[in-house]
Amino acid sequence: MKWSQLDATEWGRYAPFLDTLLLPVFRVRFEEKQPKLEEALGIGVVADRLEQSLTGRVLLLPPIPYSGASPKAFQAYVESVLSQLGDSLFHHLILLVPDDLAEEWEEIQSPDLLTLLVAGVAVHQLVSDQDIQAEAERLQERIVRLWQTGSFE
Repeated sequence: MKWSQLDATEWGRYAPFLDTLLLPVFRVRFEEKQPKLEEALGIGVVADRLEQSLTGRVLLLPPIPYSGASPKAFQAYVESVLSQLGDSLFHHLILLVPDDLAEEWEEIQSPDLLTLLVAGVAVHQLVSDQDIQAEAERLQERIVRLWQTGSFE
């Protein structure tokens, strides 16, 4: 289910089955007035594929774009968002970030009630639809492993 398509009248029917939040994060960059869209498009399309393939358990949240902030300052902002999501009664939160940020972002503090998975998306390798599908399947396997075992490694 997508946040952008929530219908308050239908929410009660789906809510008991949704236990995982999917939160895309990407950088906004410009080079000489030309937007660099690789991260936004890559993470967006992979997030959509994950939401489609995991329909019934996943709520795809609106993405968090950022620009100009230092990585540490932005991490602090994301941690404040995560702390608010910790009270949501969801069980898992998947943070989709560009793969070059994933390792450094694994130090982000998870809210007490949520299992946090920082999943790096190889956005610069997403050239074809097959690449996108393969990346979505790789991340889907990690999420399913998290559901089955409580661990994503």
